[in-house]
Amino acid sequence: MSEKELFVCERCGSSIDVALIYVNDVPVTYCKNCRGALFTKKKPVGRPSIGITKKVSLTLTEDDWTALDEKAKGNRSLFLRQTIVKALDNEEPPAGELYFKSDLHKEQSLKILNVFNQLSISSDLYYGCLAYVVGATYKADCLIKNIGEDKKVDMDGLFKDMEVLSHSERVMIRFGLQLFNSNKDDIKLSDVMQSLDSDNIKVIKQAIDLFY
Repeated sequence: MSEKELFVCERCGSSIDVALIYVNDVPVTYCKNCRGALFTKKKPVGRPSIGITKKVSLTLTEDDWTALDEKAKGNRSLFLRQTIVKALDNEEPPAGELYFKSDLHKEQSLKILNVFNQLSISSDLYYGCLAYVVGATYKADCLIKNIGEDKKVDMDGLFKDMEVLSHSERVMIRFGLQLFNSNKDDIKLSDVMQSLDSDNIKVIKQAIDLFY
């Protein structure tokens, strides 16, 4: 008879693979199966109910999917839920967060980013700064209607549509295009700033800080 068979399990009466252990300084004898049942931490089964589940289709570039998977660390669903919750959070933004002059500014910027298949302004600063500056004019549709399927901007069409805009809206869009591609426009910063109000000046300064 082995040493382990000298003890009897206090839980099931088995004498197979029984060990003497101490629980809160009290000696007890349990077999292997009972030790596992009593002291192994149970893992939750299934996923918790967090709300209504709806299927969505998300189209991203291969590079964006790679970046997303790296950040998600094997759990896309959790990462996307956390990202969406943060995006919908209406609390006061912490110090140092990107400046938006209004909710509409943010909405217009995100609308443009979506056309470029970008997740955020910081995911690609060329597209991001263009979306951020143009979004501040509230004329996102003017740009979007001139973005082709290849994600290139039809400059002739855009400048034609910009003719009906105000001077400040035009110079801001031109500055956004310059950040996007310096070959698109050569407008001077001084020409941009002199026609803007304080909120839009903050937008331009923020775009410069982002880009450089």
